[in-house]
Amino acid sequence: MLTLSITGFDGDPQIVSDILDIEPTCVVRAGDLMRSGRVATCNGWWLEAGADRLASGADHDDAVKSLVRAVRGRAQAFQSLRERVRPKQITLYGGLYHQGDSQCGIWLDAEDMRCLGECGIAWGLDVFGDEH
Repeated sequence: MLTLSITGFDGDPQIVSDILDIEPTCVVRAGDLMRSGRVATCNGWWLEAGADRLASGADHDDAVKSLVRAVRGRAQAFQSLRERVRPKQITLYGGLYHQGDSQCGIWLDAEDMRCLGECGIAWGLDVFGDEH
């Protein structure tokens, strides 16, 4: 899955939802217990898209397009978010699991990159060899 992650800010995560006019998949407040069992040290807001385990470039592309649809046209809202909330990180990230003996391509098309860039959203991907 891919996740739009907005983390490292003061204040209630609801303000991120209010500014962006997007409902998150998950929020965490500093001091909350996270899914990992650790205690959150900062506030966070996440919007997830795609299959639990992205297994191909097409899976990745579908998840990117879903998240881009959610943020398209909101560049001004992201600017307001950076000014008002000052998050340490705004990133689109996830993992790709592929069979170690096969080729797997990843791409971001120009329009998706433009949208992410206009919104100030970074991109990252962890690649894992799947031994199945």
